Amino acid sequence: MIQTFIPYADDRNFGRACNEAMALLPEDGWGCILDHDVMFTTPEWHRQMSDAIRMEPDACFAAKTNRIKCPFQRVDVDIKNHDYSYHRKVGAALLKNPMLVDVTENERTPAGFFMLMSKKAWRDAGTFPEGLHYLDRMMWLALKASGHRILVIEGLYLYHWHRGAGEPIQRGEWVVEHTTANGRTLKLQKKREELPVYTG
Repeated sequence: MIQTFIPYADDRNFGRACNEAMALLPEDGWGCILDHDVMFTTPEWHRQMSDAIRMEPDACFAAKTNRIKCPFQRVDVDIKNHDYSYHRKVGAALLKNPMLVDVTENERTPAGFFMLMSKKAWRDAGTFPEGLHYLDRMMWLALKASGHRILVIEGLYLYHWHRGAGEPIQRGEWVVEHTTANGRTLKLQKKREELPVYTG
């Protein structure tokens, strides 16, 4: 079973909202966590996730998009074009690519607009830490620390609004520390400067 969730929390505790979603899964289930401002671009998205899981059942998965800071997830498209029909054509073209690219050892973790993981991997990682900013980075690090590889589904393209009208990043708590189920504690340096502005 794969369930797709768009968790949200009015108090900006996105980690808690993600955990509430993942807890609904059966023990052998998989959860796809989406940001609220992304959309799949072809009818094949569920099959692509199923195929990836069949090929690499112990891994966790990221995807590709139009507007994101992570270079290995960003597709070379017009980032100011928010016409969904344009992005559907991009998605249809990329659909032909069956590759899964292992980014586990990359210094940079994927972004979290799309995160596909099994309930077991979620538990192994110590579940999602509470908070908002750097939640995705911490969770990918926790998945890696608990022995799960991270793969990008190269043919799975989602449209991402990503503050397309220049909106500020939402305020919320920084995730700075987390402990995996195997007892490993991960720490990130707390950011003290203003939240970055997306200029693309």
